[in-house]
Amino acid sequence: MAAPEGVDSATWAALLRWSMKQTNTGGTEDSTAPPSQMSKEDRDWLEAVMKDGIVDSVKRAGEIIDKLKEECVIPCRDKVVLSSDQVDDLLAVMDELQDICEQIDFAMSLVQIGGLPPLLEMCHPASCVADDLKASALGVIATVAQNNPYTQNALMNLNALPLILSLVTSGSTRTEVRLKALHATSCSVRNFETLENMFFSGNYLDVSHFTEEGVYVDTQLKRSEVCENGPQLIGTLLGASDIKLQRKAAFLLGALISPDNLEPEKLNGYYVACIAPLAAILTPMSSCIPEGSRGHGLDVDLREICLRTLLTFGNKGKTGEMLEAHGQVFSESKASAIARSTTGDDVENAQAEVQLWNSLFATR
Repeated sequence: MAAPEGVDSATWAALLRWSMKQTNTGGTEDSTAPPSQMSKEDRDWLEAVMKDGIVDSVKRAGEIIDKLKEECVIPCRDKVVLSSDQVDDLLAVMDELQDICEQIDFAMSLVQIGGLPPLLEMCHPASCVADDLKASALGVIATVAQNNPYTQNALMNLNALPLILSLVTSGSTRTEVRLKALHATSCSVRNFETLENMFFSGNYLDVSHFTEEGVYVDTQLKRSEVCENGPQLIGTLLGASDIKLQRKAAFLLGALISPDNLEPEKLNGYYVACIAPLAAILTPMSSCIPEGSRGHGLDVDLREICLRTLLTFGNKGKTGEMLEAHGQVFSESKASAIARSTTGDDVENAQAEVQLWNSLFATR
């Protein structure tokens, strides 16, 4: 018996077998009675339940992509600004698409149904698409790219990296969009050698960013709209005024320098661009620093990520250079952590920080 339209055939077959067994045995496991033919009434009922209760994820994702094209991408090409109600409606289906994309092995399906080009077009910095929709589109791109070489290769062929980076570097872009763009950058380049190399060197600037047929090209990105290379971008973001941007930048840096086979050129490039802002973040904690001020001092999570990144540099032979340039600051920070590790409300965090400082100094 064929599966109803829109119902996964494997799921249909499994449920059909179970239903026949229940019909035949009354739900007991020990019956040896032969299977009986399901009645037409039962089949009709089961088919109706399946149609109502099971959604073909690929088909539904395609419907959502078509809706985004028709109600967002195409109107915005003509500079039509969507109403708040229209934006809310599209955000609801974007949430649904995000849920679908979080399913295992769905990333390839989204690429195959042509989902990436319209999502990238929604993110274009020259587009009048609402920031909330841009952020949602970037979130979907990040989800399907993370640890997925098939999607990362598709993004590379579309040369999406400079477009996404332009949203990270733009000072006029809302912080929420910059954060999503940085996350999408991280998911796109990590563990994919070609894109990691492009990010490090900045060679993506020499390629037209939209080449696939059917993708709307508004304007070419200017060199000034994208940072020169990845190390400079991360170094700049580590010195940003927003703690969340600093955290994500520090996390990305730590991930990029962690491979055992990292080339010395890359290690040195990231070190030179990022060591000064890392040291600035790790200035001694002080009660006079207001919470939320540049992330320095009181943001425990940021300090831990940065310290672990320093430890990675140290384990790769950079401890001597670090101590020569920033040894006094590091020693003062360690002393501050030791003082806080014995009394006060921050004892546990301070003790953990002392252990990280000890590990760093031990790499000399």
